[in-house]
Amino acid sequence: DPDYQQRLIDRWFELRRGLFSDVNILAEIQTATALLEHEAAARNFARWAVLGTYVWANPPGWQERRTYRSEIDWMKQWLLERAAWIDSQFVKPPRITLEKGVAGSQAVATLTCDGPAGAILYTLDGSDPRLFDGSEGVAPSAIQYSPAVPVLLDGSTVLKARLVKNPTPLAK
Repeated sequence: DPDYQQRLIDRWFELRRGLFSDVNILAEIQTATALLEHEAAARNFARWAVLGTYVWANPPGWQERRTYRSEIDWMKQWLLERAAWIDSQFVKPPRITLEKGVAGSQAVATLTCDGPAGAILYTLDGSDPRLFDGSEGVAPSAIQYSPAVPVLLDGSTVLKARLVKNPTPLAK
């Protein structure tokens, strides 16, 4: 179901901006390891001497990881690489940058993309720029972004943007 897939992608990138951001992942690991690093880790590995020993299903490189710190470093790297791999499986959403507009209550939005080439489509009413009907169609309210045309927002505007690889032509 393309609509379900899109919601899953949206949720993934929402989490990547917050809870699953690289910075937050590393901070959470640091918090946990600070609690366990000394006494608890020492007791654990005194009781179960598993560092540098094969225990099914040890990931590759287990022979070199002979300290608690080396296991933590390996886990951090693996999690960051895994999150980056998941990122690479999806089309990333456009990045929205807001700048203060001419009028005090307005803002100007700039839309950019980090991913593959495509058109950035947006709406100003919070609706999705793509059709939620299983097709890859473009919603009637969608506007194709052009850096030459400023996107003005006021306090009630809800901007929603998507990168579309091959958009169908927009009706004028």
